Amino acid sequence: MPKDIPQPVNPPSGQKSREKDHQPTEPLSGSKKVKQANHSRHNNGEG
Repeated sequence: MPKDIPQPVNPPSGQKSREKDHQPTEPLSGSKKVKQANHSRHNNGEG
């Protein structure tokens, strides 16, 4: 019984925390990483 209570309470808490942390981190880190990677690749290819 004690193991059943923490299990169901963990998934909802982890999912909410992951979604909130993933959303703001994806666009910021992704946008910056993609822009820098694209620029470096384009420069290297042309040069």
